[in-house]
Amino acid sequence: MNTMNGWKLLNPALCTERQGKYFSYPAPAPGQKWSEWMRHPEPGDPDGNECGPGGWHIMITKGPDARYATRNWWPWFAQGREVLGHSREKARVVEIRLRRVTPRVFWRIIRLGWCNEADLSGADHNEYTIWPKGFKVPV
Repeated sequence: MNTMNGWKLLNPALCTERQGKYFSYPAPAPGQKWSEWMRHPEPGDPDGNECGPGGWHIMITKGPDARYATRNWWPWFAQGREVLGHSREKARVVEIRLRRVTPRVFWRIIRLGWCNEADLSGADHNEYTIWPKGFKVPV
């Protein structure tokens, strides 16, 4: 079974939005690093396309891409199984699970250059859309 690692940018309710409709993802249970695997209700057939019906989408670039995110987003690590298709930018998978990225970890990821291909242009640090209110960057 093939897997891919990447990112999901979700709002505080763990949702994505598309054409005015929201879709909710499960959070890891207390004490767990990863959420349970979630299977797409109508899985598609492998066709090599990164977009399309029948699969969850994850960003596989080196860093999250805020162009496709809701205004108030937070990055989550995503792991997908049963890849239906992918490109350099994203993948479409049948199953997905999520792992929290804490503010401290996200800061380190950025500082260490692991987001050098990220597009964080929608991030507004002045209004705390990325960092929780009161968060202080560790020195």
